[in-house]
Amino acid sequence: DDAGIEVSSPEEAAAVAEAIVSTAVSSAKPSDSAETTEVATNTVIQAIAGIAADTETNIVEVVEAASSGATAGAVEAAIDAGANTQQVAAAIESASSGASSGAIEAAVNSAADINNDGVVDSRDVVEVVEAASSGATAGAVEAAVDAGANTQQIDSAIESASSGASSGAIEAAVNSAADINSDGVVDSRDVVEVVEAASSGATAGAVEAAVEAGANSQQVAAAVESASSGATSGAVQAAVDTGTDAIDVAEAASSGATSGAIQAAVDTGSSVTDAAEAASSGSTTGAIEGAEASGADVNTVADAASAGATTGAVEGAESSGANVTDVVDAATTGSNDAQDAAGTNTDTDTGEGPVVTPEDDPTVQVPSGSERSPENRG
Repeated sequence: DDAGIEVSSPEEAAAVAEAIVSTAVSSAKPSDSAETTEVATNTVIQAIAGIAADTETNIVEVVEAASSGATAGAVEAAIDAGANTQQVAAAIESASSGASSGAIEAAVNSAADINNDGVVDSRDVVEVVEAASSGATAGAVEAAVDAGANTQQIDSAIESASSGASSGAIEAAVNSAADINSDGVVDSRDVVEVVEAASSGATAGAVEAAVEAGANSQQVAAAVESASSGATSGAVQAAVDTGTDAIDVAEAASSGATSGAIQAAVDTGSSVTDAAEAASSGSTTGAIEGAEASGADVNTVADAASAGATTGAVEGAESSGANVTDVVDAATTGSNDAQDAAGTNTDTDTGEGPVVTPEDDPTVQVPSGSERSPENRG
């Protein structure tokens, strides 16, 4: 019920969402806290989006602000209740999930021209879920900083917010059974579109909030890695839970996280190559962790995330004017390092070049046993 709620600016949207979510979480039983947080956030995001549409207020801007406020409210309520670090992280993940799912449901149910481009299409859903994910992650960072959290706790908050954003987006897309990408078919491509947007928004929000908080270059890179890891891990697990193709989802989440990080790095004057490497590394690591936790094939999912990171690096570099070669090289380094660390890299470089067989090239001759040198005879 949105009676009595007034939203005429992003600032008002943030304040309203923060107050409502904080009150709801504070009033809930500890055992119901996660569900209450997610439902309260989902409800307030949908209500605020509806009010914005009725009053011709910019929906994307108020949803981003409301998502930030909702996550901050969840953190404040959890801390006031004496929650430990893990419980605060759970509150953040629930609020972020509610924000992205609420944004998707608001967009799908309203069928409105949310981005005011004169057309009602998938871009409306993409932009509003990207805004919600960005706001939720930024709100988590801001609330953690305000609470005096250390670097490790802030990175944990970022990872939780990003995980919630991507998983909430997938669940809402699946539950809505809507043709989100307007191709005439309701299928996994609809889910892929929203998870890419959610991951992009989450990493962008992490970068922007970290820079705003005065983070140095290493801390910004760590924020990118945490956001990318959380977004991809959450996406893979949600894909398995909902019966969606985990390989497609891993690739999309990684692509979105990498392109979002690159664009945010350009916007904030941060290192683009550092962002690309950190996003690719985080996405690949998150995909591996998500696959291990959900029972998906680890090597296949890891390869998909690596491929997605390359795609995202190209898209991010091209759209932001960064050097494509440098950015792709950095992303490749990040994903290779992550796969090497996890032992999933199947593209081991022996330094000998590709093996060419007679089947590949008929001109290649294999010597008979009598023609081989003694040391090479089997």
